[in-house]
Amino acid sequence: KSIPIDIESVSNGKFLLVTSYDRPFVDVISVADSRFIKQINLSSNPEEIVINEAGDKAYVTSPTASTIFVIDLKNMTLIQKIKVNGYCEKLILAGDKMFYVDKLKNEIWAIETQKDYELRDIGKFPNVSSIAFYNDRLYLSSRTKSRIAVIDYTTLGLANEFTTVNKPVAMHVYGENLY
Repeated sequence: KSIPIDIESVSNGKFLLVTSYDRPFVDVISVADSRFIKQINLSSNPEEIVINEAGDKAYVTSPTASTIFVIDLKNMTLIQKIKVNGYCEKLILAGDKMFYVDKLKNEIWAIETQKDYELRDIGKFPNVSSIAFYNDRLYLSSRTKSRIAVIDYTTLGLANEFTTVNKPVAMHVYGENLY
């Protein structure tokens, strides 16, 4: 038995992908009967799981290995390893871009999925608690500063910064609104 880190529903809710502490694989579990269907072996311990909009790929972080694993959800197989900079966490997928925080250096990185997973350095931002992306703007919340920085993705310049609720922990884009 192990403690799950992340769980995502895939294949129209038929299966769950589960990452767990100290286990170098992703478990695939049938929702219908709670059976373990498969273990997708990885070379290091996985953490966060993000599913693409088409529902055919899962991106699974392994911060200790500075890697994002790409899993084909039709065959439930590992198809690619993306080497990234730093200890990646808070991974989000927005269209053809992924964003993450290097936890150790407070650096924000973008990954262009349509450009052979090209990395783009966004800059350093302290204590990022959450990331959101909408309309070519990257929103970074700081838990310790209770502020949100808005980065113009085209120019990588600071477009805006404002105070928010005390110690924000999460953000979510829904429609044209940021919550």
